[in-house]
Amino acid sequence: MKIEKADVKKILFITLTNIGDLVLTLPVLGALKKEFPEASIAVLAGSKAGEILRADSSVSDILVYNKRAALFDKLRLVLKLRGMDFDMAVDMRHSFFPILVGAKYRTSMLKAPDRKIHRKEKHLKSLSALGISTAETFFPILFNRNDRLHVNSILNKEGILPEDKIVAIAPGAKSHMKRWKIGGFIDVCTRLGKEPNFKIALIGDEADKAINSQIVAKSTGKVYNLSDCFNLRELAYFLSLSKLLITNDSAPLHIAGAVDTPIIAVFGPTDHGKYGPISPGSIVVRKSIKCSPCEKAICEFNLECMEQVSSEDVLNAVERLLL
Repeated sequence: MKIEKADVKKILFITLTNIGDLVLTLPVLGALKKEFPEASIAVLAGSKAGEILRADSSVSDILVYNKRAALFDKLRLVLKLRGMDFDMAVDMRHSFFPILVGAKYRTSMLKAPDRKIHRKEKHLKSLSALGISTAETFFPILFNRNDRLHVNSILNKEGILPEDKIVAIAPGAKSHMKRWKIGGFIDVCTRLGKEPNFKIALIGDEADKAINSQIVAKSTGKVYNLSDCFNLRELAYFLSLSKLLITNDSAPLHIAGAVDTPIIAVFGPTDHGKYGPISPGSIVVRKSIKCSPCEKAICEFNLECMEQVSSEDVLNAVERLLL
């Protein structure tokens, strides 16, 4: 379909709900901003989208979609979107929304085959049928002055100085299947906490406070618990200041990738080829056993793929990058 660029003045970008999935769709938003710099872009996403996109002046509206909402509320949302007169709808959900809102140009409802390509690249392919260039795309995660001030004030309060080498560690994950063992994180924190000028900072949301507190309590040396200290833009800024992120397959992995922070990622049941780190210098730590990656929600083998990853495996990866 050939697009008359002059006709595209209003774009609806429909993205995904989970934070990590949402972040991996942001290069599509970056491509739209680059291709249609004069167009206004509204985003339809989950409730956390505002924490990532609120500082982006090119995003005119952020509308919340709740898939569990009543049918009446969903119809009211469709009517609201129709009234906004979008010229283009780009949908990462492959839903009926682009048709329902009456956009002249729209991405296909049909999902591409689940090939062994990274999700970032798969999302960008959605634009190919519209003839939109995806060369030199970028992640449009922006942080404003208040985001920087808040992060810097927390670091100052904790005694983390600009010259310190911050190693961020994210032990949490939404699924327990993706979580590396607590003992491994304790060993890593204890070892790295002995390095001069290293500051080890545990990050995560409110749900990660308990696991992070356990790790801090059992680690020797100075380890900082920054759980639930940052919103998602502030977390992106904090990770941009960090020398390294050590993480499971979780949202911080993708946020760190968006700001080009090197990552050491422990993978087991999920496919690192689809969801692994993309920032330069990053390392995936995993064990090549026959059932991994299974991409299943329940493990039949006691999570051997994660259990077999040792603290030495992770520390060796850190040594390659930093020590």
